[in-house]
Amino acid sequence: MSEVFLLGAGFSRAISAHIPLLADLGLSLDQQLSERPQLSPYRNILAGLGGDIELYLSYRSEKCPWQKETEALHQRARFLDAQSSIAETIREAESKAFSHAIPEWLGTLIQCWHARQSTVITLNYDTCVERHVSSTMDEVRHADLYRAPLQNVRARGGAGLFGSHPVNTFRLLKLHGSVNWFYSGSLDFSGEQVYYDRLDSHNNDGEEYLHADLVPFIVPPVAAKSPFFASLTLQSIWRAAAAALRQARAIYCLGYSMPLTDLTMRLFLASSISEEKADIYIVNLASDEGIRERYETALPQPPASYTLHNDFLSDNDPIPHFATWLEQAAKGT
Repeated sequence: MSEVFLLGAGFSRAISAHIPLLADLGLSLDQQLSERPQLSPYRNILAGLGGDIELYLSYRSEKCPWQKETEALHQRARFLDAQSSIAETIREAESKAFSHAIPEWLGTLIQCWHARQSTVITLNYDTCVERHVSSTMDEVRHADLYRAPLQNVRARGGAGLFGSHPVNTFRLLKLHGSVNWFYSGSLDFSGEQVYYDRLDSHNNDGEEYLHADLVPFIVPPVAAKSPFFASLTLQSIWRAAAAALRQARAIYCLGYSMPLTDLTMRLFLASSISEEKADIYIVNLASDEGIRERYETALPQPPASYTLHNDFLSDNDPIPHFATWLEQAAKGT
């Protein structure tokens, strides 16, 4: 059976409370701005927007009609700083999370994905999945997971990248980029090479210089994401995700709350769900009020091409319970 797993922010938060949600990123950015008095005007703007990092970055990402070119360039610089700040906050949070015991259900889920060669679509920037794979599955490389037109950053240093043959494993499609992906930060980056840094040696082997002149390639939480989707690399990843959804007969949405404000994802899912019958499972906290209604609103109408299931909509550890269920289903128990 063709299946797809869609991961939202709730998935990473279930792995560790250290992994920040959107509101946490706003608080972190405010703290970093407070530590640099010269940036107090930008902190005032963030405060004036109620600490909403999405509104703040939306303002920073575009040239305003009242700005001179010099002001717009300063604004662009602050935006890239904020982009790097988000990535650094997430990397630090991951380090804290992985300094403690990682829940067993994550390993269970990854082993199921590996055995079934599943397609995993994620909206998250973090590298919790890759970190766990790197620490437990030596034979699986990042290139095996991504299978996208990404280049190992070590190629910039002239390192030979010939290695083992590809391993058949699950495919990880990161629709919004990743904190271990890098690009120039240029406004015109549509055809630019995007690099990834493997996590088994990130920031601990003296090779930081390989991406010191680059910035994290993440699609930030802004209202207008279209300029960032100009990347041909990212477009290929979205197309692969759409193809997987069209073929899927089972779609498991883990920790994705389907916000109605995310028009890109709503349109993407509505246009990509198979014309044949698909079973869609919401794996989320039942206390997320109105979540089923949001799914019903966002998905194709009328629901002739899918059946929406609440089996894993619970306030009692829905994702860990789902992982156990998936393992047992694979064993036929």
